[in-house]
Amino acid sequence: MWYFVIILLLLSYVFTNYTVTNNGILESYFLQPLLWTVMGIITLFIAYHDNITVYNSKRNRTSKLGRSWINTGILLGGFHVTLLLVVGFFFGFGKSPYPTEPVMLLINSFLLCSFLFFTEISRAYLIKKVSLYYKQFISTKIVIIAIFYSFLYFSFYKFSVLSVQNPENTLLFIGGTFVPIFCIHLLANILSLRGNAIASIPYVGIILGFERFAPILPNAHWTIIALASTIAPTIGYFLIADSKRKKLNQKLWKKLSIKGSVSWTIFALFAVFIILLSNGYFGIKPTVIYSESMSPEFAPGDLVFIENIEKTSIAEGDIIQYIGADKLSIIHRVIEVKNQGSGQCYVTKGDANTEIDPDPVMDDKVLGKAVFKIPFVGWIPIYLTVFINRLIRMF
Repeated sequence: MWYFVIILLLLSYVFTNYTVTNNGILESYFLQPLLWTVMGIITLFIAYHDNITVYNSKRNRTSKLGRSWINTGILLGGFHVTLLLVVGFFFGFGKSPYPTEPVMLLINSFLLCSFLFFTEISRAYLIKKVSLYYKQFISTKIVIIAIFYSFLYFSFYKFSVLSVQNPENTLLFIGGTFVPIFCIHLLANILSLRGNAIASIPYVGIILGFERFAPILPNAHWTIIALASTIAPTIGYFLIADSKRKKLNQKLWKKLSIKGSVSWTIFALFAVFIILLSNGYFGIKPTVIYSESMSPEFAPGDLVFIENIEKTSIAEGDIIQYIGADKLSIIHRVIEVKNQGSGQCYVTKGDANTEIDPDPVMDDKVLGKAVFKIPFVGWIPIYLTVFINRLIRMF
């Protein structure tokens, strides 16, 4: 009865992208999750009828990558999110387009849980069905299922931008949206094959939860985000494949699993610290030096940390970051402080420049004071930016 599950998925897609889009709050926030929940229950009955276990497996309850397949899904989902946080650290963050009010967070949690329940139960059923009863060309069928689920994640509007006359939108859709989503679903399929829905639900849930509930998201160029979202599941696949080949005794692996969990926890906490630091929550914020105007104090590629200070404490000789006339941030040294009205203004100059800056800096344009630097670290986003610009010009 696998074809009936396919029909349920297609009906859910049509209802979500047509009926809900053209109706109001009742359909979006009540009927939609109710539909997903009912379809998930129907899929469970179909799996039971076909003698297929989709939510647990005594035969495959342990994983060599984690102490359980649930743990494996959590680790891989956390790795994906951590990689996106690293991208945000180097390229900046932007405000999430999704609502962050407590009521909306609760409603969206219900939507996400019901959506995961249906899609991952149906995924596990289809993957187990082809692996148990249609074993020929199983790899090809897993790829086809990943493509099918990838298309289910896109609205009708996404496909309307595809056009031969508009290759830029087509490239953006294929490279920036479809390929990363496909890689995520391919890894989710492998997790379902090895550990059932209990492995794929935490993996997909963490990624979607980060996208829907995080107040800020990486604000990098689409190619960088797409690259990170493609690399993360690819590495996850090789980790699973490598762990399968390891021949470790149970006692040794248990010790390594505990150490691995501690390491991932520390790594996750470090990632949270980095995200807070990059957004100035600790009173300082990192910025990358791109020019030689402050040489030899700051060289291109240095990562300089800017402290948010009282403007009245700025003195001659301090190095400040401010917004220039062209709306770009500049880091130059203060060579004179002048009183102007109720505030102050600052005459600035780059250490390597022969002339002072043409316009004085008003105190409301000052972002902070440079306090220390880490050499060379900033070359990472510089090289990535150059690579992206060259890639864009190619197309």
